[in-house]
Amino acid sequence: MDTDRQVVLLGGNEARRRPVTATRTDSGLEINGMKRPHDKLCGSLDVLTHNSFVSADYGIKTLIPYYNILWVEATSETLTIDYVADTNRNPARVDKQSWSIPNSHLADIVETFSAELLSSAYGKAKRAKSAYVLLNPNSGPGGAVRKWQTEAKPLFDAARMTLNVVTLTRGGEATDLVEKMDLDKYDTVVACSGDGTPHEIFNGLGKRPDAVKALNKVAISHIPCGSGNAMALNLYGSNRPALAALGIIKGVVTPLDLVCITQGPRRFLSFLSQALGIVAESDLGTENWRWMGAKRFELGLLTRVYQKKCYPFDLAVKVEIPDKESIKVHYKKYITKVRQPDTPGNSTDTTAAAAETGTFSEESVESELDSNQGLPKLKHGTVQDELDNQEWELVPYDKIGNFYCGNLAYMAPDANFFPGALPSDGLMDLVMIEGDLPTIKATKTLLAVESNKFFNLPQVQYKKISAYRIIPRDQEDGYISIDGEKVPFEPFQAEVYKGLGRVLSKGGTFEAEGPIGWEEAPLEIEEATVSSGDKRLLDERTQEQYYTTIIQRYMSFCNDAGKRDELLRLFESLSIDGAGSRYAAAASTAASAVAPNLGSHEGGRAIQEAVERLQSPANTLPLSQVMMALRKLREGMVASKRIDDFAVQAYLFCIRLSVMVKQPESYHAAILYLLRHLHPLCPLTSLELQEVVSYLVLDTACRRGDLGEAYWLRREHRLRDPQVDAVLRALAHDNWISFHRLKFQVDGHRARLLDFADGDLRSRTLKAFGRSYFTVERRFLESATDASWDHLTTKDGVGWELDGDKVVIRRVRAR
Repeated sequence: MDTDRQVVLLGGNEARRRPVTATRTDSGLEINGMKRPHDKLCGSLDVLTHNSFVSADYGIKTLIPYYNILWVEATSETLTIDYVADTNRNPARVDKQSWSIPNSHLADIVETFSAELLSSAYGKAKRAKSAYVLLNPNSGPGGAVRKWQTEAKPLFDAARMTLNVVTLTRGGEATDLVEKMDLDKYDTVVACSGDGTPHEIFNGLGKRPDAVKALNKVAISHIPCGSGNAMALNLYGSNRPALAALGIIKGVVTPLDLVCITQGPRRFLSFLSQALGIVAESDLGTENWRWMGAKRFELGLLTRVYQKKCYPFDLAVKVEIPDKESIKVHYKKYITKVRQPDTPGNSTDTTAAAAETGTFSEESVESELDSNQGLPKLKHGTVQDELDNQEWELVPYDKIGNFYCGNLAYMAPDANFFPGALPSDGLMDLVMIEGDLPTIKATKTLLAVESNKFFNLPQVQYKKISAYRIIPRDQEDGYISIDGEKVPFEPFQAEVYKGLGRVLSKGGTFEAEGPIGWEEAPLEIEEATVSSGDKRLLDERTQEQYYTTIIQRYMSFCNDAGKRDELLRLFESLSIDGAGSRYAAAASTAASAVAPNLGSHEGGRAIQEAVERLQSPANTLPLSQVMMALRKLREGMVASKRIDDFAVQAYLFCIRLSVMVKQPESYHAAILYLLRHLHPLCPLTSLELQEVVSYLVLDTACRRGDLGEAYWLRREHRLRDPQVDAVLRALAHDNWISFHRLKFQVDGHRARLLDFADGDLRSRTLKAFGRSYFTVERRFLESATDASWDHLTTKDGVGWELDGDKVVIRRVRAR
């Protein structure tokens, strides 16, 4: 032990002169010899060599973590240490230890000891920060003033922070104050409130003429005094004011993505989330329950789940990472590069790490710091503009019960809705859940958020996106929540500003667990099929070579997932090298490889079985690469305005594969572009046209549940297809038996589209059984619903009893 790392403190009873040693270890300040962990030591002080270390048997050994040390001060006469004594205690309190220095020749040694102790305690975090505290006394269930004065302010004072405290008196006042504040005067703006005041602060900075500079210079922090307190939960891992205050004191500046919202003529910033559906209603519809705190959200969710309400809307979305396995890889890559090895003070230079690891894009806002301008220009325009390219199509959704887009992970205590969220990856996390799930299943889905199992549930659609436009329809009024604040029930558009904001965080990232299994995800994705330069795909020859690579990757993918000799044999003949102006020969081979002749039962079943293998968790990463590469290829063809046989066949391949993996945002937009823009100038064959239109009609009927529009599309495109007609009749008459038989008669792609209607028809069949029978044979029930008893009870929420081989639906009451 080095002499400059250890001092002996003579404290306690002066008559006994009980020695107490204080040692700087790797994890904190170790005090050895105290009678109790919080003894007050106010005796004299001497320096001792490592040979004089006092045995732990002499007294209690207490460790004060460096993170808990608020301040260390040495004068010519005393050494004083301010620290948080016990973070498990609520509220955590500030404790102080001080010792006198009897000999002047010890002053220099003690001063060195104290300076190094303070350096270990703060690491790279700034000491003695200056803070502009905006206190909202009306936040959440109340008590913000008391929480500030008794739990947060004592820690700030002990840490020698400079404070300017303003008590807010009206809504919107925080916006006005920060819009006019002196940027050079404060290190952080502290919102002592719920999540509404941080929303106002970000927008106040965004209204300044030097908005980019302001948002990059001033870090926002949060003392939780509201109901949800999402910002504090994400940045400091707690909704306790004292622990959040400690996180601010030791916090490091961290870049944060902000989302620009345009609605009508308005333009404003969102830092937390945007919601339409059950979550928005559970938040905004329970304002009169604020006295309950965070419990009002849970009660609101439970009361609305039983209504099984759907919220129809049209959605255009820019998907960047479409599947959960790729999100885990993305998450691991970000965390690995940004999270530095823990320093003694548990701090990290996250801004530098972010810049080094690509957290900032090439068009980084850093280049705009010196300019006196407002918010950066939007890449995709506003909600009042036309969609910026023909690839970004509006997709109708009719059965969604919850549209939820998040920028942070935690939305409330124990509500890690977006485990894949990262501070500055330039992406939003989108969650969508169908609204017509069985009640028990829907309840279990929402309860899974607390146990962090929500992310992996199959009924939860989870994607990483960069922009979207949503248009509510079929209802006159409703709730749209942005950062927990109500906005008009009108269309709006959202786009990410990568790393535009700054916050103080505990460790440079969110204090959330992340998606389950992210630690086991591979650190890198092989990117042989993903072009690094989008402009290269404007060249037609490059597009063809790129498509060849996609096909080769898909062939390898099929081989790894399950041997399909016939499928691979057909793919082997596909090559774009040396292709002439017509691409029909090779393209027809691709078409037959991906989609067998309509009505081919064996081919359809074989393809469907293969794709089901491909969708296993072990194989989803290669599949996501193929899907992302196809999206880039489509964008390149649209930008280059390519309309020829190659474009037609590339779109057909994309549509067929997207149908197989059930990605409506991919195949629906591609179908509309193919029919509206390619087919009029480069006509499809009659079989191709019939195939594509049938997909559109079946998607409208089965996924969207809009039979009226499905019949209109069939008539508009003059589709004559007995199988499609039979499916529409079965849906119109709720004929599950006929529908089930058709699933085994159609090809694999149509069967995948019919899967969307399975749950709805099975639910109606079960209701018919419930109204018609007291008991039923188990085998008959399983045959009629095409589901095992275990599936019916666990997946469909059936609560009937099994008595031997009979299912008891209702028991006759004894008279």
